Amino acid sequence: MPELPAFPFPTDHALRPSPRLGDARGDRAPVLVQPAYGAPAWLVTRHADARHVLSSPAFGRDPRRAGIADEDIARITPVDITVQTMVSTDPPDHTRVRRFVFHTFTPRRIERLRPSTERIADALVDAMVEQGPPADLFESFGLALPIQVICDLLGVPTADRSRFTAWTDILIDAGGLSPDEVLASIDEMNDYLADQADRRVQNPTDDLIGALVRARVEGDRLSRDEMVNLIRTLLAAGHETTASQIPNFVFLLLRTGDTGSSPPAPSWSPRPSRSSCATSR
Repeated sequence: MPELPAFPFPTDHALRPSPRLGDARGDRAPVLVQPAYGAPAWLVTRHADARHVLSSPAFGRDPRRAGIADEDIARITPVDITVQTMVSTDPPDHTRVRRFVFHTFTPRRIERLRPSTERIADALVDAMVEQGPPADLFESFGLALPIQVICDLLGVPTADRSRFTAWTDILIDAGGLSPDEVLASIDEMNDYLADQADRRVQNPTDDLIGALVRARVEGDRLSRDEMVNLIRTLLAAGHETTASQIPNFVFLLLRTGDTGSSPPAPSWSPRPSRSSCATSR
């Protein structure tokens, strides 16, 4: 059997897709690749194929349910941080937890965050302007904005936010850490979130953790572990999308009207999105 192409595909620029990705979208798609960790996997790139995989009941997100051993789970990180979270579950458990999120993540709750989010964004921009050029958009704004907003949403005390930043950094990019170090960090975060939830049983709050606790106590719809894993999922997902896309969008805006010459490489390097491979049952 010929050697499979390694995935993620190598690229010479953080903001330019590898030419191999274009090849993988051709007539031979999908293609079999070897992820950084785990067993070989089919890389689905075309819209119709991706839509089929994501909507067909023949595919799922829970590798254990599909009978795939932990060491064979195809992934680009040394540890699969999505295990036991909503991201890696299938119906009916996924449907139940997803419905619960819709009931808790109400438009009114999100709208209440608008004024504080605008204040945070303004303060971060003012700080960059005051510091003067050069400014690191990724570190000073892209990373700082979502962690502060999510901490406000969850109700994390200000004194603990530096710990949250460190945990989230590991969830988004565990490069250089051993699997045991990553798992230890996740366990530490889980213990912290469980403690915050326990505190709200005795002293209810109106933040997101408080809302999850109330629903769990009153309706018994989520187990304690499910609630902690759900909060961790919201933290990682909400942080990564904003932190990655803000600098990407600004970079694209700077290229508007470009005559064809390549723009200089930015001082920040966006991190690759973490994608989980669907499993076939």
